[in-house]
Amino acid sequence: MAKRNWPDHPAVGLQIGVRFGENRIEALVVDAKDDPMVVDTSTFDRPEADIRGTIILRIKLPGGEEKWLPPTDGQKLCEWAAKQRDAAAGGDA
Repeated sequence: MAKRNWPDHPAVGLQIGVRFGENRIEALVVDAKDDPMVVDTSTFDRPEADIRGTIILRIKLPGGEEKWLPPTDGQKLCEWAAKQRDAAAGGDA
């Protein structure tokens, strides 16, 4: 088992669906780490930039191999993880 970067992140321990080419598999989130900020300045006619924090997840595949996924939106991931945990605890999701 590799060194863990953020073992208490809300997404760690949850099952997620991951697409690899044509296949979709269920994988366990085993770790997370922060990623550089993403700045969207695609339209220069607005004075503010859209700045988001991203996160990278490490998953464990069904065969036991661990793999890092591409960066994902950190805020949306945390909101999703909270809903999953509430549903598992019997709350409204």
